Amino acid sequence: MFSGKKKFLYFFLVIGIGVLYYYAIQQMKEPYTAGPPPWVRQNNPVFNNQTGLSGRQIGSFLIFILVWVFSTALYIAGRWIKAENRAVVAESDRKTAELSFLKAQINPHFLFNTLNNIYTLSLSKSEKTSDAIMRLSKIMRYVTGDVQKEKVPLEQELNCVRDFIDLQKLRLSPETVRLNFTIEGNTENKLIAPLILLPFVENVFKYGISNDKESVIKIVVVVNDKQLDFFTENTVFKPGNDAESTGVGIENVKRRLNHIYKDKYSLDIGNSGKLFTVKLSVPV
Repeated sequence: MFSGKKKFLYFFLVIGIGVLYYYAIQQMKEPYTAGPPPWVRQNNPVFNNQTGLSGRQIGSFLIFILVWVFSTALYIAGRWIKAENRAVVAESDRKTAELSFLKAQINPHFLFNTLNNIYTLSLSKSEKTSDAIMRLSKIMRYVTGDVQKEKVPLEQELNCVRDFIDLQKLRLSPETVRLNFTIEGNTENKLIAPLILLPFVENVFKYGISNDKESVIKIVVVVNDKQLDFFTENTVFKPGNDAESTGVGIENVKRRLNHIYKDKYSLDIGNSGKLFTVKLSVPV
């Protein structure tokens, strides 16, 4: 598609071609619609003394100019269309690369720790083993294959978040970790960009858990007719280099939010040194 400036130029180009075409036709018709017949012109010295180009000659020249301008316009339009197509393909490739990068950022330690926990459950012949394997399988299927589209059903994203949290609970002690996860509102028939919420949830567990200190984790999702409000809060235990690593993941999510939602979303991230909070609102 043409941009605004290109459409403006294309409009005036078409108008100019139309004017040239009309004028050329009028010039070519002139010998037949005005003045005396040819035999009068030949026998009359007044007409024989006239100099300059005839209407037919002017018309032929204008036809040449018309063909040249039209050919040039077609060439330029073709170049514009190819440039636009290349831009669309490049943007699509960039979006795919960013999504692949985000997938790769899903903490590999999460997979390792989860498999260890499942192994421990299997040794004790726990009834939770099969459920844990199923939840891990669903997460990996969603992360690696079900998020190729720009938007996915909100329920899929929330199910992935829920499965992720349930798997994290396998390694958490209820005596040291206070976890509050709630979803409010109707989540049916809503769409959201894939893997927008999960990185924030992963960071909550990655940087907000301590082995020997009390941890507070709060994850709240509120859905109304046209908007999703997402809130996380966790105790800060790992500043320094780990915080920089967290920032890389968040910056990647910000770029995707800017690309998909542009100015239709809001993101507020706070760090008081003791509590880390995220407030995200996106249309659904």
